[in-house]
Amino acid sequence: MEFDRMQVGKFLKIERKKQNKRMDDLVDENISKATISNLERGLMNVSYAMISYYATKLGVEQEIHTSLEQKRTADDRIALRLRQIKTTVDIVHAKSSLQKLEALNVSFFSDYYPMFVSLKGRSYLALRQFRKAEKHFMEAKQIYTEQSHLNAENGLASCLYDLARISYYRNDHEKALSYASQGLKSFHTEAGNEKVKHLLMIAKAIYLEKLNRSGEALSLINALWKEIHLIRDHYVLLNMYEIKAIILKDQKQFKDAINLTFEGIELARSNQLPERLLELWTLLGGIYLETDKLDDAESCLLTALTFKNKISNQYLLVTSYTLLGTVYMKLNRMQESFEALELAVSYGEKTNDTRRLAIALYTFGNWHQEESLYKKSFTYYQRACDLIEKHKFTSLLVPIFVEMTKCAKHVDAQLFHECLAKLFETEVQLHHEQIIV
Repeated sequence: MEFDRMQVGKFLKIERKKQNKRMDDLVDENISKATISNLERGLMNVSYAMISYYATKLGVEQEIHTSLEQKRTADDRIALRLRQIKTTVDIVHAKSSLQKLEALNVSFFSDYYPMFVSLKGRSYLALRQFRKAEKHFMEAKQIYTEQSHLNAENGLASCLYDLARISYYRNDHEKALSYASQGLKSFHTEAGNEKVKHLLMIAKAIYLEKLNRSGEALSLINALWKEIHLIRDHYVLLNMYEIKAIILKDQKQFKDAINLTFEGIELARSNQLPERLLELWTLLGGIYLETDKLDDAESCLLTALTFKNKISNQYLLVTSYTLLGTVYMKLNRMQESFEALELAVSYGEKTNDTRRLAIALYTFGNWHQEESLYKKSFTYYQRACDLIEKHKFTSLLVPIFVEMTKCAKHVDAQLFHECLAKLFETEVQLHHEQIIV
């Protein structure tokens, strides 16, 4: 008999009835009536040990044991294939991973089905097919929630981490934060896979920082720092350095921010990670820009851009070119500034990072205002404003409305008063939100 829970349940029910026994007749201190009912209906929340025990009570243990052994052999084979795919899905082309998963044809009743579904989600996520990825992660999440005995290696927490990533890619930072928080609550140390907890913690810190909740983000980073000797994942480690350096920069602790960024750069260099090197040199350029060390800022940003042909995530270039354009603007090298900012906006429009694009548009608006091109400047500010309002990056609104108002004064009196009113309303709203928080 091939092991199928539904078929096995029917078989055992038939055997019980053949023996003219009621469920109550077979209840003892090891098995309840509810468990027998679930078992005979083929539900997944009954362990194989309990199925074996019930079969022994009915005297058909040999047939069931043979079926279970066949099931274990098949599961071992499926487990091996899934682990092989798991190690390649983020590195090798995701389409080939999907093809291998489809060829496995894992049964819904297999204990490895939620892992199978999660891996399909990971494949779609790697292909940036977010809707399909989300569908599969939600299905796996439901199974792990309803069948907690299948939640080995913290599969539920892993699903919630990936759902958070999808929300982040969609520029929904609040939803991303919610999923990351749920993931941390669902994590069980005894289930293993400590890496998932670290990934969730750093993800939550990133989302908090993006939402301007830097204090909470720093608390999480400091908690992670206490376990730094246990962390082997370079993604987690480098994000720890980057996020903490960003927060220190925002707190005007520039010396500490610079030292921390250099430590991150050395870690990225020793592991030959060009994307992280681009990010960290860009961050360092931003710190020097804020301290008005413009030559150092330019040098760091140009160093960052030496890695541009070695990265796959081109949205990272938006910030590099935005900052470089700002440096050139401050140095009154306006043509070079224009070219850098034009590239920043171009990369922003091709990619999906709304926040970076909004900042690039705002900075390009500043360039046009410097050149007294007030109408053109206003259009860039308006585009930035539309993106920010759509995705609720409200902390960026006030500086944009200030510049829009300054431009509007040179364009149209009525527009000027409308911008003033909007600026006032936004400041009142933000003040009200701060009081509530």
